[in-house]
Amino acid sequence: MKQQIILGVLVTIGVTLILTLVNQIASRENLGFQASVLSTGPITGQGAQVTNSLQLPANSIGAESATLGASDLTNGSTFMMVLRVVNAGEPSVAWNWRAWYVLPNKKERIPAKIPNVANISGDIPVYTPFGPLRMAVENNLVQSLVTTELPRGQAVIGWVPIHIAGIAAVPWGTRFIVSFEDAFKHETTVEQTWDPPIQSMPANHP
Repeated sequence: MKQQIILGVLVTIGVTLILTLVNQIASRENLGFQASVLSTGPITGQGAQVTNSLQLPANSIGAESATLGASDLTNGSTFMMVLRVVNAGEPSVAWNWRAWYVLPNKKERIPAKIPNVANISGDIPVYTPFGPLRMAVENNLVQSLVTTELPRGQAVIGWVPIHIAGIAAVPWGTRFIVSFEDAFKHETTVEQTWDPPIQSMPANHP
């Protein structure tokens, strides 16, 4: 009788441990990436020329991107969203980057383009509300996270370019939305409304 009681207790403990482990694994996998927007603002001058000078198909860089023609560069606007991405799940890359914008007093999400930055050489300083950021390939999130895993519990700060074709002067109050997926197809979406002067860049920035 005593052996049966002991055996029952051991079985109960074993089942409890297994269920706890399963719940921990499921919880860890479901957390995935978490992101927050640190800054959103326009890229002008050298930065805009570089980010728009080379485009690659979406399946080459893990983002929805398309070739920009001369009319796009003349009539469009390029913005930069600075993100802090934290991985609360399993080690993973980031993929399938997409961007949209919503004009003031509108509800429609209009697809935007994410320029490829593979041709950037050296560092291009871009001013943000929290200080200058090196606009380089290595801290461009689309490029850096497409093949390199972000370990669990670690964070990275980087930038994502967003090109709006056909609008030379983006109005204040425009909302920018960026989404991406981890290797387990968990989607993370962030958004921020561009509302100068807090999020605007100095007139003399590159």
